[in-house]
Amino acid sequence: MRAASGGAVHELPLCGPLAVWTSGGFPHIIGRNAFEPPGEVPVSGDPCARAVRFYDLDEGRFTEDLGLYVGLAERWGGPILELGCGTGRVLAALAAAGYHVVGLDRSEAMLAAARERLARRGLLAQARLVPGDMRHFALEERFAWAFCAMNSLMHLTSLEDQLATLEAAHRHLRPGGYLVLDLTNPDPGWLLEPGEKIVRVGVLEDPETGTVVVRQVLQRADPLRQVLDLVYIYDEVDPEGRVRRVLLPLRLRYLFPAEARLLLERAGFAVEAVYGSYEMEPFDATGDRMIFVCRSR
Repeated sequence: MRAASGGAVHELPLCGPLAVWTSGGFPHIIGRNAFEPPGEVPVSGDPCARAVRFYDLDEGRFTEDLGLYVGLAERWGGPILELGCGTGRVLAALAAAGYHVVGLDRSEAMLAAARERLARRGLLAQARLVPGDMRHFALEERFAWAFCAMNSLMHLTSLEDQLATLEAAHRHLRPGGYLVLDLTNPDPGWLLEPGEKIVRVGVLEDPETGTVVVRQVLQRADPLRQVLDLVYIYDEVDPEGRVRRVLLPLRLRYLFPAEARLLLERAGFAVEAVYGSYEMEPFDATGDRMIFVCRSR
């Protein structure tokens, strides 16, 4: 079995068609715990560069929230700012609906993929992509509304950084502008059963290359710090059966409902509604999502 990480290719033993090595029942990667970065992975540079293609193939196909954002754009108009726009999944949908959108992301690799997505659909004139850190950025434009889609705020792993991002968003809104914040509703299992587990397994197909990609997501929950460590493992199988492995480690800090509300209020927002789904159903403890709709004060 062949696996690549950080540009280095390793010959690995193969047991079965695709192997995940285990220790104590939990997968290990190249003889190391999955949450410990392999030695050859550089500590600097863009950590998304190695895996952006696989991430876009996986998460870039998610469409369940697009109707929510297009519907809000019909209500509030533009221009629109997306914080943590990634590969442009939501950005492209808003641009296709005729709105002027600006996408901010610190990953040049993600922005390059977003630019390609917009170019393929002839939408570059409707969108502007800006490299930057959403905790402290400064744009001249002011926006009718802004949003953080699908846990983007959770990539900031301290309360201080999360608050700084909300304050930066507030500074870039027109008076009375809106902010939409989409977060995972914390799972009680993260508190009751912390530790390491496989949370997602699936098979993807790359329509451009025809290769099959097996995706696994490993999760470790730390309830004391409210942190989820995730490792996306992508095993790409070529027509000859050789496997290339790419890892994308992520760390997320989740928020509880009252905590998120307090942060938003401290940043200068009034929470107008909280929804539990992309269909704008009422929020309750059983829902997967926690979607705050806020207005700047």
